Amino acid sequence: MAVKRKLFLTHAGELAHLLLRTVGRGGAVTGFVRSYAERHDRRTLLGNPGQLREVESTIAREALLVMAAEARRLVPRVFTSMARGSLRAEQLALSQVFANEFLASLDRAMTATTGEAPGEAETFQRDLEMYDRWTTRRSPGNVMAKAADAARSPFPDRCALLLDPSMMGEARQAASEFEIELTGLAKKLLEQLGRQRVGPATASARRARKPLRRGKKPARRSKKRLLVRKPRPARRQRRRGKG
Repeated sequence: MAVKRKLFLTHAGELAHLLLRTVGRGGAVTGFVRSYAERHDRRTLLGNPGQLREVESTIAREALLVMAAEARRLVPRVFTSMARGSLRAEQLALSQVFANEFLASLDRAMTATTGEAPGEAETFQRDLEMYDRWTTRRSPGNVMAKAADAARSPFPDRCALLLDPSMMGEARQAASEFEIELTGLAKKLLEQLGRQRVGPATASARRARKPLRRGKKPARRSKKRLLVRKPRPARRQRRRGKG
């Protein structure tokens, strides 16, 4: 089944909302924290609802940084594969516009969802640049790819400190596995944007949209109806009394 793909700037805003929904309450982060608590028998992490919400919210911010950095890294590749016949400079320019709109939409969505202040948004941008530098170092096409072991992501350590500082080794390992899951989710969400499957299902849908050919119109029944008078009931004769 063939798949057509075409991205617009509106898809950048859609991607931002999808990432926020993924790491939001009840999403991937909530499942990660509860899975860690059950695996390592750390029920105390779930005992305090207020503290649990704070931990999940802070880890969600770090998870969003991971996914946003991965999405921004993959955006140029998406546009390069889409527009093979265009010039490379045009592809890069288009991908940069899309990436800028994605970050702007992410900033607006975070402000509306979490109520972040402008100063916190600037902090998020600085942290995102830090994650960007790491994703660039670990990129397979980079000359520093051989030193990938030295270019460790900041996510495992930062997440482990938030999750379970008394068991840093276990928490760091769990966070590393979770980071792989997050980058995979970011890639999957980006790849799903603008896709439209073309196959038997869509062909039948097109046929269904076509107007049916009209045949001969059936003869209309005459609206005039024969008026049939119903017989009137016979009048009963009055019985006159004798005088």
